[in-house]
Amino acid sequence: VNGLLLVHLPGGPTARFRLSSLVLGKDILGHGRATPHKPEMVLNNFGTRLGRRVGRMFASLFAQDPSFRGRRVVAFHNQRDFIFVRHHRYVFEEKEKRVAAELAPGTAPAAAKSAKKTRVEKVVGARLQELGPRFTLKLEALQKGTFDSKGGEFEWLRKSDLGTSRRRFFL
Repeated sequence: VNGLLLVHLPGGPTARFRLSSLVLGKDILGHGRATPHKPEMVLNNFGTRLGRRVGRMFASLFAQDPSFRGRRVVAFHNQRDFIFVRHHRYVFEEKEKRVAAELAPGTAPAAAKSAKKTRVEKVVGARLQELGPRFTLKLEALQKGTFDSKGGEFEWLRKSDLGTSRRRFFL
């Protein structure tokens, strides 16, 4: 698998992506299992006009009413025109943390050293568990209407000379 064709029906547009760095969920160390809940979606750095158009296409793939109970997140992160796609579940963990107990304001320093008291507090922490798959996309073409390889009109097409500037990005 080296490409992805995203056709927005019924009237388009159609996006063609080059797919790389595909890692399936079962190949990820410590991966979790997906639940049937609808995921939340995060779109990062899709600020240009073309980026907003592509971001809306990705947004249409997922339901607009996520189930927060399932704690699933799909993230699309655009960096230097590469779109990194990750699928996570956030996990809340309750840990016990030992904290030095505060002494009364009139206690002598010698008595404070001898009476080192600690108390246990419960602290809730959050972490991400990757569910997979993870992959990277690069936009090759954005075509008006549905897929037509011969007579289609392109809104945007990656050209080989566009990559010469390392400071100009399109998404």
